[in-house]
Amino acid sequence: MGKVMTGTEYGSCSLLIYGDYLDFREIGERLGITATRIVEKGTPVLRSGSTSLGFCETNGWFYDVTYENQSGFSTALGTLLSQIHPQKDRLKMLVETIESTNIFISVSVSSDYAQMSLEIGIEHQKLISELGFPLRFSILSFGRVENED
Repeated sequence: MGKVMTGTEYGSCSLLIYGDYLDFREIGERLGITATRIVEKGTPVLRSGSTSLGFCETNGWFYDVTYENQSGFSTALGTLLSQIHPQKDRLKMLVETIESTNIFISVSVSSDYAQMSLEIGIEHQKLISELGFPLRFSILSFGRVENED
């Protein structure tokens, strides 16, 4: 089980590699990065507890850098980008040489509160653009409102 975050905002910045024909060991070796999560096609997708929401439609290799508060977001994104940007040519080669492979940069944020904001600085935007992969956002808000007593 992953680390439980205690701040009001938390999440991860991730490299997501999806494909039907992935060799998980080879990806890690090529990139020099160890996956934090791997899913195989047909694995049940579970909601909290053990209720199945269906099954994974493809294989997935994921590298996550977590953060615990809004100020940690930029550091986590910078850490992810500093590790994967030098590997951009190898990442692009994966897409070109392994049939039906897709790569994404993902930003996931969860918050106890309804209002949240994240800023992606110019340098990070430049690195993301140079990587050439889509940037995905996943946002989960529990909708609380802070009291101003």
